[in-house]
Parts: sequence; structure tokens; C-alpha cells
Amino acid sequence: MNAFPLVALTLGGQRRETTLGGAAVALATHGMPLLALLVAVTAVVAPGVEIGLALYVLGRLEYLRRSGFLGPAIRWLRTMRRWSMVDVFMLGCLVSIVKLANLAQLVVGPALWACAALLPVLAFLSHYVRPQRLFERYGDA
Repeated sequence: MNAFPLVALTLGGQRRETTLGGAAVALATHGMPLLALLVAVTAVVAPGVEIGLALYVLGRLEYLRRSGFLGPAIRWLRTMRRWSMVDVFMLGCLVSIVKLANLAQLVVGPALWACAALLPVLAFLSHYVRPQRLFERYGDA
């Protein structure tokens, strides 16, 4: 999702395409650094940290339980979930695509399809890696 173009826009014979990181950089260079930071954190950093932390917790459950770090790891995971707003980003992209479809020719890029595929993965993680479920199965942390 972070490496490929989101959409390609053709208007007046000029074709523009950008990645998610490129969109954040464009926002920063056009006088909106706080919005660029918010986009980068909620659409790039937080989802990546959430997935990485979920994989770490699932892969090291027994070690985390024995060492007493299962509780802090779950708290960090819950914090990252609050900041991971891929669903909000996807909704914004869909609204933008519908609005721009009449003005220019749009081609949905692989990053937008990857974002759509990421939504069920994050939903599965939020259902499976719940503190109640982990603590019931692996004891209190």
C-alpha cells in the first residue's frame, strides 16, 4: 500500500499519480505540515506498527506471558488501533474518487486495492487479538 500509486489522474492530457507517502510530502510542501503528519501517522505508521505488534504478540505469547510483558504489549496494541485509521482513509478515498470521476479520468492503482485488502486483515486482528480473549486463554498479565 505504501510503495505503489493510489490512483492515476489524467486531466487535460497530463497524468499524475502518487503514493501515500508522496501525498503526505505534497501536503507538507504546500503549507499543510500538520495534516501531512496526521496522514502519515494514521495511514502509514500506525497500521504498520499495529500489524507488526500483533504479529509479535501472537508469535511470542508464551514468552510475553511468562515475562509479564503481555499486558503492556496489549496496551500498546490498543493504542495503535486508536491511531490506525485505514478505514477512514479508504472512505475518504472513495468519496474523492466519486467526486473526481466527472472531472478527470481516474485509474485506481494497486495501493488502493491493497488498502481495501488491508481492511479485512485489520478487522480479523482486532477480533482475534483482543485482551479479553488473550487473558482468558493465557492467564492474567
